[in-house]
Amino acid sequence: MARAMRLLGEFSASMAVFDGADEVQRHLGYMCHYARDYLLPSASRHSEETRVSVARSLNQLPIFIEAFANMVKQVTAVDAYTISTLDALLQLLFSQFYRFLGRTIMRCAVAMQRLFVALLNKGDALERLSSSLVGAALLISGAQPLARLHVAQRSHDHSFHAQRS
Repeated sequence: MARAMRLLGEFSASMAVFDGADEVQRHLGYMCHYARDYLLPSASRHSEETRVSVARSLNQLPIFIEAFANMVKQVTAVDAYTISTLDALLQLLFSQFYRFLGRTIMRCAVAMQRLFVALLNKGDALERLSSSLVGAALLISGAQPLARLHVAQRSHDHSFHAQRS
């Protein structure tokens, strides 16, 4: 499905030229419905198959986010439903960030950058999205120093107990 989403995003410029921004907006709505039904953790409660699908699609999140960026670039305005879907996708991305390896992290960063650039001239869409992401971003940026502090504290505790023995 990631390949289909990528192609839909890549053809969004042609779709806007030949079919108009309204058609792109309609397909953007379909993408939001798909994301909510098959990508987000809330969908995993429906069935075991959906739970497995959500888990498998985590590494594909950058592709989906980039497809959304390409579609958003072609519309004149971004509705609240799309913003809330993008928010949920990015929150999922942030919550699973610790699982990703270097290359996937780079793809995530590029996809998010493209999404934010696409939202720049869409009214207050970028502001609405970024205001909900500040907390999650702070958690990620603070998680690594906190993890180091925890490891340092544990090693200190172990050395203290070893000295007492």
